[in-house]
Amino acid sequence: MEAVVQNGFCIGCGVCSGLCPAKVLKMDFNKYGEYNPFRSSGCLDKCKLCLQVCPFYSQAEDEDSLARTTFGHIAGIKHRKETGYYIKSYVAYSNVNNHRTNGASGGMATWILETLLTKNKVDQIVCVTPNNDAERLFRFAMFTDVEFIRHSAKSAYYPVEMSSVIKEVINHEGRYVIVGLPCFLKGLRLAQKKNKRLRERIAFTVGLVCGQMKSKHYTTYIASLAGINSKLKKVDYRGKSPQKPAGNFFFYCLDENKNE
Repeated sequence: MEAVVQNGFCIGCGVCSGLCPAKVLKMDFNKYGEYNPFRSSGCLDKCKLCLQVCPFYSQAEDEDSLARTTFGHIAGIKHRKETGYYIKSYVAYSNVNNHRTNGASGGMATWILETLLTKNKVDQIVCVTPNNDAERLFRFAMFTDVEFIRHSAKSAYYPVEMSSVIKEVINHEGRYVIVGLPCFLKGLRLAQKKNKRLRERIAFTVGLVCGQMKSKHYTTYIASLAGINSKLKKVDYRGKSPQKPAGNFFFYCLDENKNE
C-alpha cells in the first residue's frame, strides 16, 4: 500500500488481492473510478507477497527476465530489445463465424480462444465479459462454451480486476487460458513463481495491446457526450458499420431506461 498504491503506481490488476494469504486486501474503486486494493487489519508481518507479485513494484523482476525463464529454452526462440522473446510474428484476421465483424479488429483473440477450447488444449477460458451491473459494466469471468467467448469479443475500455478468478484457478483443478493486458499478465507471471497451482494450471496467456488504462468515469463521460446521463446497462466502444471502413468505429450505449 505504501510503496505502490499511495505513490500512484497501482494499475488495479488484483493479483495481490487474489494471492494475499491473510485475505486482507479487497479490490474496489477509488474516488477516481480506478481499481485499487484496500487493506483491512490482520496483515501478516514480513509477508511481502503482495509486493513480490506486483507488476509495478520498483524492485519487481522485469519482463525480459520473466520471459527468459519461461521461454528461453524453446528451440528457435528469438529476442529483440523492443519486442522481447518471440518465435514468429504474423499479421492476420479470422474468417471463422464472423469473428472479424464481431471483434474489435481482426477477431484473432476469439479465434485463438475457440481453437484452444475445441482442440482440447484448455478446459476453461478466462477473459473480460460484459457484466449486468451498472456499477461494474465489465468483469473477468470463466467460460467453457464457445458462445460465451463470442459474446465477450471486442475491447472494453473499462477497469477490471482478476482477484476472484485467481482464487478460482487456485481452488479448482483444470487447464486455463487467461486473456489480459500486458501488465496484468506480468503480475500473473510473478504470481506463478510464488504459487505452484498457478504454474501448473495456467496453460496459456494471451496478451492484448494496451489502449491505456481508463477509469470508469471515461465511459460515463463519452456516454454523456452521446446524450445519455443515467446509469448504463450496456456499452460497445468499437462498433462497426458495414457501410463504413473498418477503422471508423462508433460508440454505442444503452441505459437503464432503455435509451440508446
